[in-house]
Amino acid sequence: MRTVTRTIRLPRDIDNNIMLEAKREGLPISTFLNKIVERHFLMKKSQAHLGCILCSPYVCTPIVAMIEPDKLTIAAQTAAHDMSKKILFAFGNSIKIESLLAIVNKIFENPNITYYYFNDPPHNFTLLFNNSAHPRWTVYFVSFIEALFQDVFKISITCKVCGNLIKVSV
Repeated sequence: MRTVTRTIRLPRDIDNNIMLEAKREGLPISTFLNKIVERHFLMKKSQAHLGCILCSPYVCTPIVAMIEPDKLTIAAQTAAHDMSKKILFAFGNSIKIESLLAIVNKIFENPNITYYYFNDPPHNFTLLFNNSAHPRWTVYFVSFIEALFQDVFKISITCKVCGNLIKVSV
């Protein structure tokens, strides 16, 4: 990969925050800044193509906590149906599972929710969703991901829930 050297001016407090966060994540400052820029453009692309606005987990989690599970399921399915139409319009039928999961990961980005992807024969993939944000996120996510995969790939997935961990297998 070719790189370009840029010089920028930052307020001292922002530079201090960048150095602290890079150190916390165990990354060199340039790698950390590249990560921030990449996320920015991925978010802009997602907003432009999918019409979604990424919401802070500090805003979303209290809202999800107040909604009854049956209404949360309906909301998740409705959101998934809407998103699947936009995904198919933007990316067509050629979208791969890994690309869809990257979009889902970005949409549900939350420091209290962890995703692990890996190949797990005989399945095409397994996604582990570890939720320590709020139990109702699990209800929402299972309904959302099941509807999304059915709409986009015309396949049913298996979701096994164990506490705050969901194993999604295709």
